[in-house]
Amino acid sequence: REAPASLFAGLRLPRVQREQVPAGLDGFVPGGDPLQQAVERYARAWVDAERMVRQELPVLEHQKKALFEAGRDLERVRRGGEADLRAALKHQPEIRQALYGLEGPARARKLVEGLEHEDRVRKSPDLRAARFVKTWDGLSREQQGVALKELKRDAQLESILREKSRELGIRKGSTLDHGLHPHQREHSLSRSRSRGMDMGM
Repeated sequence: REAPASLFAGLRLPRVQREQVPAGLDGFVPGGDPLQQAVERYARAWVDAERMVRQELPVLEHQKKALFEAGRDLERVRRGGEADLRAALKHQPEIRQALYGLEGPARARKLVEGLEHEDRVRKSPDLRAARFVKTWDGLSREQQGVALKELKRDAQLESILREKSRELGIRKGSTLDHGLHPHQREHSLSRSRSRGMDMGM
């Protein structure tokens, strides 16, 4: 028995040039980089929700859902991706600028660069130390106290901050210097008190 002829046998389709293939959502070609597509979706949901916050309006339920689902999808593509992207938006001004100044694939590529830098920061004690010093002065006294408590749980980072104080730009006698060397501060205070007592006698 001969196999039945295909319904499409003999049908000739015109050859389509690559640039004629319609782009997907926001300029993405179907089948493109999953991480970039997930990042761009998260960026759209983030900007949409933050727009409401800036206008002092409540974030709508569908916006919350969109951000949650975008974060979930980003985590599926790259574990820890949402946390890294949020950190990039917080610590890297150029990434935050890209969030609002670019869109589509161009924005996605830039945001992925920021996300990958955060991955390197997390894995490098030296980079984490540099960031700790950079953000220190912008913290309130209460936030500095919290940061020092968290630092006690990271012995490797604390050690680098102490050993490379000068290289990292930690000024001697600054609040961070005192926080890293509390015993030296107590010793200095006790010496100044004893001097005061000697002078008073």
